[in-house]
Formats: sequence, C-alpha cells, structure tokens
Amino acid sequence: MLKVDPNRYEEDYQALMRARLTIRQQLGSEWPQDDFTAEQSRQTLIDDLRAFENGENYTLHIVDKDGAIIGCLYLTPSFTERTVEGYYWLIPDKQQAGLTERLAADVSQWLTGYWPVEQVKFRFNHPPTAQ
Repeated sequence: MLKVDPNRYEEDYQALMRARLTIRQQLGSEWPQDDFTAEQSRQTLIDDLRAFENGENYTLHIVDKDGAIIGCLYLTPSFTERTVEGYYWLIPDKQQAGLTERLAADVSQWLTGYWPVEQVKFRFNHPPTAQ
C-alpha cells in the first residue's frame, strides 16, 4: 500500500470505475456515478492527501506486486476510542482472487500490532450480522 498520490489520478480513476458497481453496492450509494470524470478523481485524491497530511483520515492506494493500483483503503481513526473505521475497494478480478479477506485481516493485524489501536471496523465491507 502507498499513500494516496494525486499524480496517479488517471490510473486511480481507471481502477475506481472498474470497481464502481461493487463500491455502490457496499456503500449503498450511487457514487461514483457513471459520468464521474478523471478530473473529479484527481480532485478527490488531492482532498484525500490533504486529510492524510492533516491526520484526519488516511487514504492509501492498494497496489499489486508490480505497483499497479488495484484498489483503495480508507482509514478513519476515532479520536475518543482506540478504534479505526476502515473501508476498501478492489478491482473486480482481485475481489475474485480472495484478496479481500486477506486484506482486511492484514490491515487489522498491522494496525492493532503496531499502532495504538484496539479494533478495526470494516463496517461497509463486512456488514454486521443479526445476533
């Protein structure tokens, strides 16, 4: 994973639009819309980088072994609890490869093992089940 980079907006945009149906389903929204543009993607990445540098939220590009963007990870820390809310999306062919479960487990292990975090909640990726 790499800190979000607005200079890679075209590559990010291509991956985002490939994953848009999954993203819409997970978030229960219409974002990104079919007419979302590469320029809008660039501006989103600029805003994400600003939030990252201000310590508000953390957006990371998920890259494959060759460095190609295959998704994004968004982390929002709680400032009152030792928890982090996370959300990620991957391009469709990586979703089918079983990477999603491994990604959630690896991110949770990394954050709870190396940061002052007790719990990572992937609310949109893993909806709560009825008890």
